[in-house]
Amino acid sequence: MSVHIDYLYVNSGVANICISWKTEANWFVLKKLLKGEPCSCTKLSKYSEMTALNYAIFDAINTRLMGDPKAQASTKCSKVCCNYSNGHFTICITVPASLSAVRKALNIAVYNFRPSAMYAGYCTNIKILNGRPDKKEFAWCCNNIGSPKMHVMVVGKVNLGKENSAKITGLNIISESCNAKVQPYKKITPDAVPVSHAETMGDTEFPTLKSSSKHSTLLLELISDFLPQSTAINSNELIIYDKGFKMNDSMRDRLGRWCDSKFGKIDNLSDILTWHLSTKCVDCETLNNVANSKITTSELKKALLDI
Repeated sequence: MSVHIDYLYVNSGVANICISWKTEANWFVLKKLLKGEPCSCTKLSKYSEMTALNYAIFDAINTRLMGDPKAQASTKCSKVCCNYSNGHFTICITVPASLSAVRKALNIAVYNFRPSAMYAGYCTNIKILNGRPDKKEFAWCCNNIGSPKMHVMVVGKVNLGKENSAKITGLNIISESCNAKVQPYKKITPDAVPVSHAETMGDTEFPTLKSSSKHSTLLLELISDFLPQSTAINSNELIIYDKGFKMNDSMRDRLGRWCDSKFGKIDNLSDILTWHLSTKCVDCETLNNVANSKITTSELKKALLDI
């Protein structure tokens, strides 16, 4: 496993550390696990086993950062959350905007990324989903995740310092420190393809809005903020938990005025919007795309109204 770190300066008192890796998972199943309520489903939904393992990894990192007094004292972590979007499982860690806090939190997260050590958590999650844990299926899931390329995006006001004579910055120090904490992965045998992989992915019964824009996640997040209804975002799909919902001209007109009042005439919204998305636990690839784009209020408004 390798850890690649990007950084975006945003004037904030805290730093959001978003950690993403490419994996198979099911967003709907993840929402069930986040609630922690036993499921009465007669069979597992597609990718339930992979979701159970990814969530077990998150739970181990969350428990260490938020539940261990020593880790809490050293990182002063205030929040850990997770999400699955655009083919990536993402964990977001909020710490004070200091180089030390970011480095220590990342070291703990990387060190505790050990899929093969998550069998107990995996079993708990599968039982919540009303399934039966199987060691061979667990082994397959571990091998499928293996030792992935981990993408990290640090967003906040973190003083990384200037390059010294050896051209070493704070970002280099964090990267070297994290990669030193990477745990080697050894393939587990025997393994077997999980039963849920034969299932098909279901659709929601509620109204949805979809976007094909390269900034689809951003646009749907903003519409979610605008709408008074309860909503949720599954990659490029916004689910509105109101069966009578319709996006009509009157609502589009109010959305346009909301966009103007919220963002005004700022020349480039990319930094503000990247920070906003990092608080929503969006995958690092999306964060990087937004951070490296120039987005004006007029362009954003047009894209929102085209959905």
